[in-house]
Amino acid sequence: MMPTAPEQPAPAATPHHQSAVVPTTSVQMLVQLAAADPSVERRRKMAENAGRGLALLDRFDVETRVRPAAVEPLDALRDWLETFEMPDDPELAAVMQEIELRVKVELAKHELRV
Repeated sequence: MMPTAPEQPAPAATPHHQSAVVPTTSVQMLVQLAAADPSVERRRKMAENAGRGLALLDRFDVETRVRPAAVEPLDALRDWLETFEMPDDPELAAVMQEIELRVKVELAKHELRV
């Protein structure tokens, strides 16, 4: 009689990995969440205000290169400065401070010329 090889244990059944149910996040859902967060909306408005200030400064710069400063761009800069609010976000606040300073400098330079 031939010696028989010891019986090998049956291979262990590989566990069937059930995929965990992970909720899918859509872009629309993220937009809705961002819109629902008042701090995100406030930051967006502050960034828009900063962009408006920069646009007014650019317009003022272009117009003063061609001719002396007109009243309209100066009034727009003054209006922007009156509605200026310092944001809570330190990075945005640093940018806004630079814009505010530049607006004040341009207004002061014009006042000296008048």
